[in-house]
Amino acid sequence: MLDAVDRTRDHEPLTPGLEDIIGTLETQLTALGNGYRLGDRLLRPAHVEVTGPPPPGRQPGPTDDE
Repeated sequence: MLDAVDRTRDHEPLTPGLEDIIGTLETQLTALGNGYRLGDRLLRPAHVEVTGPPPPGRQPGPTDDE
């Protein structure tokens, strides 16, 4: 949902009332670690950083994070 809000902000300014609502949602979701609940589980998006392509001659693989 917040991704959709960010895309909307990129295209046009939001009304003050909507900005207030979104600000409250962002504050609440940030307190949860930017996650949301599905039943009794707290789901959180993965945090991924891309720094660039691998060095020449090296192929990325599943063991990169291990």
